[in-house]
Amino acid sequence: MSSYAPLLAALIALLAGLTVHTARNGVWLLLFLAPRAAVAVRARARTRLRPVVAGAAALLLVGALAPGLVRGPLSVGAHAPLIRTAIAQARGGPILAESAPAEQIVAAGGRVWISNPLDAFDRDDQRAYIDWLQGKPAGDRLLGRVRVVVSSADSPSGRRLSRDPRFRIAAAGASYRVFVRRR
Repeated sequence: MSSYAPLLAALIALLAGLTVHTARNGVWLLLFLAPRAAVAVRARARTRLRPVVAGAAALLLVGALAPGLVRGPLSVGAHAPLIRTAIAQARGGPILAESAPAEQIVAAGGRVWISNPLDAFDRDDQRAYIDWLQGKPAGDRLLGRVRVVVSSADSPSGRRLSRDPRFRIAAAGASYRVFVRRR
């Protein structure tokens, strides 16, 4: 056993604990442990693929790749005009938005009230945001802090806002809506 064993064990325990606390730290645990695990496993003798099998596998991979190249990357989030409308309606104030449009709002120069990484915010606000995303009444307290909300039309928060008399739909896209507080 090497002299690094206690340090290694402590580091693994720390990374495992961080992974449990915040899921995005799991990648560090993976990156640290994967090479060690790979070294520990003995490699077996390589088997040669028959040319027909190798050709079929290559053809299958190209066939799977082609639609992605033809279509291009998937568009997640709202269209740019909807984001511009939300920012204009907010008049410099913060916007409550689901995660994908929240990133777009910030990238376009707007402000969001809460977004990822959620652990950067206090626990009560994190809980309220999750409740709001899930369409629970406990999340409604967030609505008092904003004038504009961007939500997916078919999400629990979007369905709940559609029935909320305090808000009206100011703009709608294929998948997102901009809700503005009524005066």
